[in-house]
Amino acid sequence: MPVLERFAGRSAIGYPLLSDKGSKIIQAFDLLDPGPARSTPWYGIAKPMIVVIDAGGAVRQRFSTQGYRDRPEAGAVLKAIRGRAGS
Repeated sequence: MPVLERFAGRSAIGYPLLSDKGSKIIQAFDLLDPGPARSTPWYGIAKPMIVVIDAGGAVRQRFSTQGYRDRPEAGAVLKAIRGRAGS
């Protein structure tokens, strides 16, 4: 998607970005934020969450917060990733 490519280039983001038109992936992983009404531009956004997914595509752990500015401890996330990956 050209918009994401331009944004990634301007922001020096070195990893792939996902465009989830229609929020299909958000819904598939049960991440849809129930707050925004369908009639608003914010409908279809994800809940603030980090999801650890294994190589087979299964959700292994979720780190949920109350707001997008809150984040779980980085060490806890890395431990979950490493624990699931067997490293």
